[in-house]
Amino acid sequence: MTYSKDYSKGGVQFGSPLSYTDNGFVTIAPRYDTFPGEKVEIFISGGLKESDKTFRWIPYPEDKPLELEAEPVKGYRFVHLRFREPGGEESSMYSLPFFLQPYAEMVTISGNKTLRLNKIPDLGSVSVEGCAETYLEIDPVTEIECTSPSPEVWVTYSPVHQEPVRVLAKQIAPY
Repeated sequence: MTYSKDYSKGGVQFGSPLSYTDNGFVTIAPRYDTFPGEKVEIFISGGLKESDKTFRWIPYPEDKPLELEAEPVKGYRFVHLRFREPGGEESSMYSLPFFLQPYAEMVTISGNKTLRLNKIPDLGSVSVEGCAETYLEIDPVTEIECTSPSPEVWVTYSPVHQEPVRVLAKQIAPY
């Protein structure tokens, strides 16, 4: 018999390959090793809206992904899971980070305008409209120079393995 030190009785992963959402929902696939017929419960918490699936003990949904609604605040969030066995013993906490509503920032530093794309994880390619410079389907970068921008700068980005998304760059106070 061999024993793996990497074994964990439970865990959680995304129901889709990306670790971000720009629609406010995240799909997770919890996993917990049980015996057939064992009634395990799951407690889901974190940066999520309260629902019939969150912030309470519910039956463990074997082999079924769960769609959860995130709190409507931009930035990194976590989904936390805890499992409870029939005897009342609780598992360790399992956590999964995700980023809610990726966006681009337009910052002014010493009079120079820069478009920051570091809030967009899994960035594939980028196109920018509204800068004097032309940027069409460029490779992922974290910052782009943007001189003489129009009042609105639009960024169209393609997350890796996903359809393109178009967002308005947010103006950030000058430094």
